[in-house]
Amino acid sequence: MSVPESSNGSPTELLASGFRRADVVRLVTQCLHSLGYERAASELVNESGVQCWPEPVSRFRAALLHGEWGAADALITNLHLPDPASRRVRFLELSTYLLCRSVEELKARSGWDGGGGASRRLLLDELQEHIPPSLLLPENRLETLLQQAVRWQTLHAPPLTPDDVSPSLFEDVSFRHDGLPREASLVLEGHADEVWCVAFSHSGAALASASRDGAAACKCWPPRGASLTCSRLVRTGAIVLWNATNPQFARRALIPAHSGAIATVAWSPDDTLLLSCAADRTVKLWNAPAGDCAATFREHTEAVTAVVWLPSGAHFLSSSSAGKRVILWDLGGNALQSWHGPRVTDLAVAADGARLLAVSGCTVRSCPLTAGSDGTPRMVTEDVHSWDETDAISSLAISRDSRAVLLNVGSQEVHAWDVDGRRRLGSYSGHRQGRFVIRSAFGGKHDGLVLSGSEDTQVYVWHRHSGALLRKLPGHSCAVNSVSWSPASPHLFASASDDHTVRIWGLPPPSVS
Repeated sequence: MSVPESSNGSPTELLASGFRRADVVRLVTQCLHSLGYERAASELVNESGVQCWPEPVSRFRAALLHGEWGAADALITNLHLPDPASRRVRFLELSTYLLCRSVEELKARSGWDGGGGASRRLLLDELQEHIPPSLLLPENRLETLLQQAVRWQTLHAPPLTPDDVSPSLFEDVSFRHDGLPREASLVLEGHADEVWCVAFSHSGAALASASRDGAAACKCWPPRGASLTCSRLVRTGAIVLWNATNPQFARRALIPAHSGAIATVAWSPDDTLLLSCAADRTVKLWNAPAGDCAATFREHTEAVTAVVWLPSGAHFLSSSSAGKRVILWDLGGNALQSWHGPRVTDLAVAADGARLLAVSGCTVRSCPLTAGSDGTPRMVTEDVHSWDETDAISSLAISRDSRAVLLNVGSQEVHAWDVDGRRRLGSYSGHRQGRFVIRSAFGGKHDGLVLSGSEDTQVYVWHRHSGALLRKLPGHSCAVNSVSWSPASPHLFASASDDHTVRIWGLPPPSVS
């Protein structure tokens, strides 16, 4: 179809923004098509003289979407693609179907959901990777650019907390510095000793804190030939479950959980179960919110340092640093697989369950996770990749989108890393970390903040992308070991300290005029 020449300037003209007029018109035309304004799109093409797709591409695209496979195959030559790309496009069109023995198998293998379904558009998306975008515009390109612009503003704006508002296309993303939690609104006193870990449930409705409460007498037999026995005190571990929907965070349960100090706890994906691991060489499974023990797992021969769920909620992983072992479990107590060798001190699993991250000394190891035909997961330990830090790593925390991790390192810094690219994204300093394990966390809307405890008794809050220190929050009287941001509130987090308390941080109450 021929189009008249526009009277509003040449298509090759550069606009004041530096973009070509024709490119902008093509994006707008595509957007009009996707919104269903076909007549408006046609009028824009006629007035501008710019087609959304070159004629051969338009015909090829239409043939694909209408299932006219013979016509689509014949039109590939007219796209003038390089030979490798041309061969790949034909391969994607045909390879899936060559081994099919029946129409039913063909439909199942291709994911065909009818002529009006989404399967043909999915094929078009696959072909997009092999056809230059200057010929075949990526689907919904203008909307994608708008989303990227809003996200860039959200992530790279000045070091302030994003206000809790929906993105608008008519104004820049707004930020409010006074949206940062800065006041300890509650001090929770349920532990008798140092609190080493605190974790909100995924819904934000519950909070778990774990400590090394109490002391138990343990017989210590003397060397051969000695006539007397001695005894020593062994620290025990306790868990407290708090009701985070209650304004006062009322205590739900106090659990004398382990005969050794608890390293960490982890909520199941549906928040009905809680895992804990401890120096007594066990992992325990608890029913929440009642706090009764559902199972004890005893395969480890040394202190258990980390535990993490798989997304299905039917399996989990635990590690023992001294035991040099990572174990994959099911909830029935079966140790399905062991990874021997590295001294793993902390673990994280990607949200899609495809990757396990394990901290070992100065190294982060990335181990693929797969599932068999029966759904049983497996660690692919023969395909482990890794990257190294500048100093020993004491803990890691993964972002909600699983694209980034925080590493607490011995150089008294917190480092953010891109998981896929294995490159450092940011560095946060000012806090103090020497002898103890400090657990940091992402926080705020879009995980735009980084929080960490410190041995100087304060909580530190940084802007994730600029690295600027936003707050130093005093309140605890001893080292702060762990922090956890509430998924239910953009202005609330918890901290755990050696001063035996958990503090809930939020905004100060509104002033009364």
